[in-house]
Amino acid sequence: MQIIRALTISISLLLGAAPFASAQDYNKGLDAYKDYDYATALQEFKPLAEQGDASAQINLGLMYSRGEGVLKDATEAVK
Repeated sequence: MQIIRALTISISLLLGAAPFASAQDYNKGLDAYKDYDYATALQEFKPLAEQGDASAQINLGLMYSRGEGVLKDATEAVK
């Protein structure tokens, strides 16, 4: 499980090239996710994902696929 988390974080960092303000929100979400504070992570990732931020989309999708802070939902995970 920790390997998956580390891989997720690594992929997210490699794909992330967002503007500075978005990067701050993304990092806040990532820190919350690492601390298992899924409510805050969701709050930070969702608007970024809706704006097309690939890293936020990946993490939000993983949260939905695993049911972390949200109901497990394969359809939402794919979006």
